[in-house]
Amino acid sequence: MTTPSVGFQSQVALSATSAFSSSSSWIEIISESIARQGVLLDTNGIRGTRARDGSRVRTGPYKVGGQLACYVDKNVLDVFLTYILGGTASSQVFPLAESLPSFYLMIDRVAKVFVYGPCYVGKATFSAAAGSSDKNQLKLTLDIEAETETVDAAGGFPTGMTVNTSRPYIFADSAGGITVAGSTYSSFGFELTIDNHLLADRFVNELTRSQMPAVDRTVSCKLTTPFTGTEAGLYGTAVGSFGSASAVFTNAEEILNSTPSALTFTMGGLFQFPAKSPVVSGKTNEIQLELDGTARKNGSTLELAITNAHG
Repeated sequence: MTTPSVGFQSQVALSATSAFSSSSSWIEIISESIARQGVLLDTNGIRGTRARDGSRVRTGPYKVGGQLACYVDKNVLDVFLTYILGGTASSQVFPLAESLPSFYLMIDRVAKVFVYGPCYVGKATFSAAAGSSDKNQLKLTLDIEAETETVDAAGGFPTGMTVNTSRPYIFADSAGGITVAGSTYSSFGFELTIDNHLLADRFVNELTRSQMPAVDRTVSCKLTTPFTGTEAGLYGTAVGSFGSASAVFTNAEEILNSTPSALTFTMGGLFQFPAKSPVVSGKTNEIQLELDGTARKNGSTLELAITNAHG
């Protein structure tokens, strides 16, 4: 009986080019769903019979895309942030840019090794929530679009890459670090999404998409806070009144050169959110306030910058 291919045996590597080696970035993932989505083209003409002849079928153009999820730590951020935001890091600050660089992914699915690329990040979502479950760990979910898929024989995954041993961030690392308009608030949950609005349906006279430019950008953030006298002032505020917002995660268990790792999301322009009324959902349930807002550019200050400080 053939030995089954099981998820724990898989591995993922990222490279800036299609050449993978021991210098490529090894990535621990939670799951992935990146797949070729192909079609077969049938003439479906008038042929004097209802039977369809297999000789009249062609392989049609195909898309490649899906999601990749992983837990966030300083090394994962150094690998992905430029591909998410577009800009090159300066003093560990990753800025937004008008265009996005491409990359290649290699996924060892045991029986075969799959290579995807050039790849682009269509959307990136950081999320974490209070509690003792896995949701407490800060997770990064990437929506990835790729131009091509190549399938290689088993055993072709590169060896000798540096294995990531950094401790991931958890939601408790944000204690005292979620700020709106200069005031710090407690939170039950955090979600930040960067949507690069890829032009993902662009086909020319080729079987694959030749380019997928980013044509817009939306940075949205969801915060769920208690609804007490402290947070009441956040409700019903005029557009733009709150100015900037930020969330700081400080990992005291990941220390380099006597300095804890710190991840900072800075929405330095305008953090705008419509009023969403708090409601009473049950006798023993705490009343909560949901802030579902959008970060926008204000003057020369862009809507987001991410700092991945680690010594």
